[in-house]
Amino acid sequence: MLPEVISTDRLTLPLWDARDVAAIRGEIPRSPHWHPDFPRQDDADAATMWHEGDMWGPRSIVRGQTVLGSIGFFGPPTAAVDGVQETEVGFGLVEEARGWGFATEALCACVTAAEAQGVRLRASVEPTNKESLRVLAKAGLTTLRGANDDGHLVFARPFQQAARRLEFAIRPTTEADWERVRAFRIENAEEHPISYGATVEAVREFDEEAWRMRARRGEQPDSVSIVAVESGTGRWIGMMHGLAEDEDGSTPVLAGVYVSKLFRGRGYGVADALLAPVLDWATGRASEIRLWVFEGSQPARRFYGRHGFVDTGRTKPLTLDPSLGNLREMRRRF
Repeated sequence: MLPEVISTDRLTLPLWDARDVAAIRGEIPRSPHWHPDFPRQDDADAATMWHEGDMWGPRSIVRGQTVLGSIGFFGPPTAAVDGVQETEVGFGLVEEARGWGFATEALCACVTAAEAQGVRLRASVEPTNKESLRVLAKAGLTTLRGANDDGHLVFARPFQQAARRLEFAIRPTTEADWERVRAFRIENAEEHPISYGATVEAVREFDEEAWRMRARRGEQPDSVSIVAVESGTGRWIGMMHGLAEDEDGSTPVLAGVYVSKLFRGRGYGVADALLAPVLDWATGRASEIRLWVFEGSQPARRFYGRHGFVDTGRTKPLTLDPSLGNLREMRRRF
């Protein structure tokens, strides 16, 4: 059974109840926790599909205590022509919440929850909606089935993708990779700007030389840059780098840590594989390595703790948006 609340690093996705639906329909006063632009028309349309006790119904997308939009399934799954249980998913955010990776994060969480129940997902989108098309692609809904009666493109996620064994290789980046580095870091900034420390708008403004410089880190003695590449497809699925020093200290620092949403977790081993060569590089340079991690990212803090990093108690404001919290320093001694 699906959980009543699906959680991610930054979001909660609680199932709507009768009171939520009544408020969206305007039958009772709106919640003080709603964003001023919620509900949108799509949210109101979703309320017409709500049924008491249906775990495959609409959910809120909540950041902190603020409802930013909705996501959910269009009813219980049914058997598709190939015998696989399947249902449709839809999502949407208020304008102000777009561009922060919330839609991708919410959809990937729903994909994981559905596939844990043996259910494949499909989604329909207007051909001109480039933002939603990118979100679907990042969540693995890549099989185009054609168009529905409304002229919307219908995509499904290949069900075997969830069960297959991930095979990948790691290697240093080179200057020749600069365009791939740019594309991957834009994905990083779109899906999780906090981890990259910049908005996607700022990242898109970097010029070619800035990206060449970042790609060259894998070839220079005072830095290291490692990428994980999926075997067969050549898709970049993870990246991290180390610098000999930064403005906060003269010892090596781990930075630029990002793994694509679909490939996170100990079962895949991507982050572990990326970290190993960075630690090897730092071991030859100093007696310790540092990093800064967002204090609200418990999965990341647990990952670093598992690899011997200890919280030093030192903090600094999150420059991207100080209101969200602080960065915490962690160190590992060799």
